[in-house]
Amino acid sequence: MSENEKCPKCQGTGMIKESNGTIHVCYNCLAEGKLDVHSKEVKDSGVKV
Repeated sequence: MSENEKCPKCQGTGMIKESNGTIHVCYNCLAEGKLDVHSKEVKDSGVKV
């Protein structure tokens, strides 16, 4: 998969919601090193300032 293609499993979100309602990281993106654990936007990171 190239850099510009969206992951077919998570559609580029990095998260996958299972049919039972659980949410987990997209392991394909994780293995390919496409996930950035550091948000560029503090407001989107879940950290209250």
